Amino acid sequence: MYSRFAGLILILAPAGLCQHAIELTVKIGVPTFESFQTGSFDFLATGLHAGDSATRRYTVGTGAVVRLPRHFEAEVDILYKRLGYDLDSTQPALPVVVTHTSTTANSWEFPLLAVYHPADVRHISPRLAAGVSFRAASGTSTQAECYPIASQYSSFCPSTSPASSPPDNHLNSRSFFGGTFGAGVEMPLGRVRLVPELRYTRWRADSGESGSLFDLRSNPNQLDFLVGITF
Repeated sequence: MYSRFAGLILILAPAGLCQHAIELTVKIGVPTFESFQTGSFDFLATGLHAGDSATRRYTVGTGAVVRLPRHFEAEVDILYKRLGYDLDSTQPALPVVVTHTSTTANSWEFPLLAVYHPADVRHISPRLAAGVSFRAASGTSTQAECYPIASQYSSFCPSTSPASSPPDNHLNSRSFFGGTFGAGVEMPLGRVRLVPELRYTRWRADSGESGSLFDLRSNPNQLDFLVGITF
């Protein structure tokens, strides 16, 4: 189904480019769901492990829109998010100290959408969008730090200052492809158009085991509230 949407956009967009100018859009928004599914588990051989998703509550980006016949548009966006997760672990042989690991990364999303405008209502144009999205991560950074559960155990930590650590494989196995659906309106605002919308993406499942003791998984459901300014 997703490949059909992408094919439709790729077929219609060149025809539109021959007759219509490209309109640019700037987008800002807020992700409403966490990027990762997290929790905790306690296993005798490896200790206690707990995770927490550290999603930054903003989305920014830009895009291009091509007006097509019969109330259709083709839209392609580049959206940026800052994501991360924290992991806390204790070892059975040394349960008095906790290893805290914090990983952050840049998330880049590339939605490719077909947009339909049913009809204008008092200069306000509803819009429905459907298509596919791709994403990738860059700039991954991991910091690890040791801290005791009480001050008398501080000697068990060689250093309590955060130090760079090799990233684990969570982001390498993260799902990168999904289907996107949106609904919103277009409103004229002087020489530009304001486009608030809700956009839902259902990501495919992660590609495999993360290779980490803590089984962190991508959240397959993503819901963003976006506001676009098209000019």
